[in-house]
Amino acid sequence: TNVTEDNVEEVGELLLLASSQTDLITESGLENIITSLALIVEVGSPSTEVTDSVVGVVNNMMSINETLLGDSSDVDEVVPLLESQVRFVHDLNDNYTELVTNLGVSALQLPKTSLEDPFVFEDPFKDSDDDVMESRKSSITLPPSVLDIIGTVNPNLTSIPVSFITYRDAVLFQSDLEGSSGNQEGSSVLAEYVDGHVISATIEIENVTIVNLPENSSVMTRFSKSIVDEENNATDVTIEFVCVFWDYNLTNGEGKWSEEVSYGFK
Repeated sequence: TNVTEDNVEEVGELLLLASSQTDLITESGLENIITSLALIVEVGSPSTEVTDSVVGVVNNMMSINETLLGDSSDVDEVVPLLESQVRFVHDLNDNYTELVTNLGVSALQLPKTSLEDPFVFEDPFKDSDDDVMESRKSSITLPPSVLDIIGTVNPNLTSIPVSFITYRDAVLFQSDLEGSSGNQEGSSVLAEYVDGHVISATIEIENVTIVNLPENSSVMTRFSKSIVDEENNATDVTIEFVCVFWDYNLTNGEGKWSEEVSYGFK
């Protein structure tokens, strides 16, 4: 099906419906969903209806059997497609927020003054009682020094377009941990996995990359680790927690988990 500006909203709604039956999706069906999602995003529509559909499709994909996702060579396209669509919605110069089961998206026009102090964005997920999930809370903080970098590119901006995306889990980020000892011979590490939310922030200004921030003025991410009942742990397994980052400089730009921050904040 050709996807155009005239039919992109309708195609998005149909794909959202088709992707909702996650138990029935096969390997070829998953490939077709990703291909159709790419065609929708390629239109470049800033429509909130189209963006709702894209967010909904990605949300549905996060409920697909994880083995099926892991076996697909196309899953690594999904996150960049979502990020592109969220970038388009900024063209409306208004705030956009959508929260679904597995995904939270906020495309905000932040007043420049709001970044004169550290700006903290917390993930939007709530538990079944509509209370904030304190045990799984994550956040990302933008320091005031980002204004200095933005000012060198466009000093006349009165608002800063920033996209925040929170994923309930890491199912769309398929990779081992870079530098992991779990795959090294003789290692005592039994397994490693991403336990918690994935949160990202992107400043949607062309030619702006946040690098070389002053000392003590970093972009900070915070995560609450899972509660481990050490007293009732009947094994000798020690559970350790580390912060990891998705590094797009690895694996030819496809990205991989890493404990080292070796790239700038977009």
